[in-house]
Formats: sequence, structure tokens, C-alpha cells
Amino acid sequence: MLKTKKYCIRSGKKCKKLTYSQIQKLCIRLKDKRKKPFITIILGAGAAKIWNGPLTNEIDNLFIENSTYTDVEGRSIGAILFEKLRAHYGREGFVNFETFINLLELIYDYVISESNEGGTDPTNTSTLPLVFDPKVLFEEIYNPENERVPGLAQERDPIIKKRIYFGEIIRHYLNLVKIKIDTYENLNDLNSPINISIFNWLSSLSEDFLIRIYTTNYDRIIPDILDKNNFQYFDGFFNDGEERRCNPDLKRICNNSERLTYYQLHGSNHWEIVSSDFSPFDYLLIRDGIPRNDYTFHLSSQPGQVLLKTSIIAGYSKPQRLILSPINAMYSSFIHDCFRSSLIFITGFSFGDPHLKKVFINCLDSTSAKFINITNKASVDEVEELYGSGIYDDISRSLGIYFNTLDSITDGNWVIKDNRYFTYYGGFGSFLENEAWNAITLPIIKHL
Repeated sequence: MLKTKKYCIRSGKKCKKLTYSQIQKLCIRLKDKRKKPFITIILGAGAAKIWNGPLTNEIDNLFIENSTYTDVEGRSIGAILFEKLRAHYGREGFVNFETFINLLELIYDYVISESNEGGTDPTNTSTLPLVFDPKVLFEEIYNPENERVPGLAQERDPIIKKRIYFGEIIRHYLNLVKIKIDTYENLNDLNSPINISIFNWLSSLSEDFLIRIYTTNYDRIIPDILDKNNFQYFDGFFNDGEERRCNPDLKRICNNSERLTYYQLHGSNHWEIVSSDFSPFDYLLIRDGIPRNDYTFHLSSQPGQVLLKTSIIAGYSKPQRLILSPINAMYSSFIHDCFRSSLIFITGFSFGDPHLKKVFINCLDSTSAKFINITNKASVDEVEELYGSGIYDDISRSLGIYFNTLDSITDGNWVIKDNRYFTYYGGFGSFLENEAWNAITLPIIKHL
């Protein structure tokens, strides 16, 4: 037995003697409570490819080929609008399913505002009808005789009929996305090698970092992996182990600093829309299934603009939906975590969302955080081409990245600049399977 001082300096009371085993346990507890540096992980749509999640072009083709909504001649609404959008922008690669959803939401906003009667004011009617007259477009895609549209055949009022039609179009295409997500999520095997690699990666990081995960994806595969391995985390919702429908814990989202977090910035297949106007929040989490959301509730994020409240968020209206809770609290936490993190890790994210991209730019300009980006590019040449594209211009300027002055290229698919910016090419799956994090994160830790 080890001897300790007879009296406590702080209290003056007689001290108990500690065994060697007790001292060891105390040291472990103190080590666990030491202040760990933060790591913020951002998982974009490309990260889900390891589970056979759909890429953007696959959803584009799904929308184009789906024939539920057609014009009077039988042409797919998706094909018609994609053709018009591509002709309008005139450049390859700039039109995708989110551009398509954005156009549908603009049309829906117009339809609601144009048909408002009596009591209209800037809070419930947009200015679109004042400057926008899409009669030609309506004539092409409006098919009031479409028997597949729920509730359309029974409605006699032509104004209500038009509102139903364009509201149902948005619901239909978003549901196509939800079905895709649900399919790959249900087929996922939690015991697969890739999922074991994910847990090993997160478990390894947790020894030296406090992990903050943010995703723009709609699945809950990572929480399922953590649950399977009894790894504690917080997803933004209360969880007493029994409740199936869980309220968001907004205060904890903003203040949590004690464990791994998993926040979904663009909603989830597992979120249920709260229909009450008296509720302090907009979504619940359904822990053991997929909720049935009918998307019949309107959201007015700014005076006059009308949007459908949806459980998954796509299109260009994401900034307007930051007023929805718990998304607002999660976004606030995202900004805070990026600015206090020693390491920012990104995979599968194209920097196409300006409200998220701006946070990275400000963070990298104002902090000394190191930056890891996992790309599916196959070579150094492709990485150089990637960062030379317009999408990455702001990020490249903020970091001072000019690939004619690379510091080093490693044998392990790593490209390094200024010992601050690290790019791994070969994809997220390769990064996990090869345990590529050991080559970079361990040296980084030593210098924090």
C-alpha cells in the first residue's frame, strides 16, 4: 500500500491511504478528462458512396427518367425542365437535381402568391408575380388531367387544382430521393469491413480528439455503427432509451462539449415534421423507423416567400431553412466547432453550399486549424485540376494553395501544402481500408 500525506492541504481533514490500483484508476480518469483538441468532420454526399449511396448524377437521371409527372404529350417533367435549365446556363456540370428542385420551389412560390386573393401583404405574398410570368412554362408542364396526382381529380377549383399540382411535384421528387436513401440504408450490413473500418477510425481519433461530426446526408448509418459498438454520442435529440419520438435538445446542441456529436445539417429520412404552430421546434427524431411526412405545411422563412416544410432539405433554399429547429442550433454549433477545432476533416463535400463554404473560408482565414480533404480523384494531376476549378477558388485563395509549389507528395496518396493543408486522393473507402489516417493525424497530434 502506498503512503499518502496524513492531512489534505485544502480541507485539513485526515486523508485516506490509496492502493496502487486506485491510483492507476484515478490517473486514467484524469487522463480521460484532460482537455482534448477538437476535430470537426464534415461528411458530404460523396461520403455515402462507401455504402452505395447515390451520387448527384444518379439522382439527376432518376428525375429525368421518372414518368409519374408528364406533359400532355407524355414527356417527363424532369426531362423537360433539365433540358431548359441546361440550355439556360449553357455550361456542362452546373445543373443538377438541386437546381431542378430550386426551379420547382420558385414555381410553387409563384403559384401560391399569384393566386392569393384578399388580405395580401408582403408577409404572405412574394413579388414574383410582379416580375415573372411563366405562362409558357406552365403550358408545357401543367397537366391537370394527370390521374396519378393525389387529390387532383376530385378538386374543381382551378386555383386550388394548380396549387395541388405544383406542391405534389415537389413532394414527389423529394420522395424519390428518400426512397433511394432508405434503400441503401436498409441494405447496409453493420458488420461489413467498411463499417468496422469506420468505427476503428473514429475510435482511434477519440483517443486524442473530441470528435464533432456534421453531415449533409440524410441516413443514420454512422449512429447505427456507434450504437452497435456501444460508443456514446449525441445526435441532437433527447434519448432516455424508451421514447420512440424524440424532441430535440436545443440547449445541449449549442453547449455540448463532452462527447462525440453527430448533427445532420440538411435534415434526415428519420425526422418527423412537427405540424403544430405552437411547438418550439420543427422536427422530431424517429429512432426505430422512417416517419411518414406529407409535406403539407408551409414555411415562411422571409416575408412573402412560401416554401414547403420538408424533412430532407435539397435545392437552393437551405439558408432560408436555417430558421428551423434543430437545424438552427446545429448550424450555430457547426460554426462554433469549426472555429475551435485544431483539425477540420472533409470528405464527399463539393463546397456547393455557400452558407457552409463561407464558414470554412472564415475559419481558415482566422484560425490555425489544419485542413484534411478526402477526394475521390485518382492522381496528383487530377487533384491539381480539382483545385484549379472554379468551385474551389475561394478555398484555394484562403489557403494560399498553388500547386506549382507543392511541399510534398507522399507514397500514401497524400498531397501536402505548408504543413497545414492535406489532401488524400483515392476516395473515402480507400482512406478507411488502408488506415491512411495514421500517416497524417498522428504527426499532426504531436504538433498541436
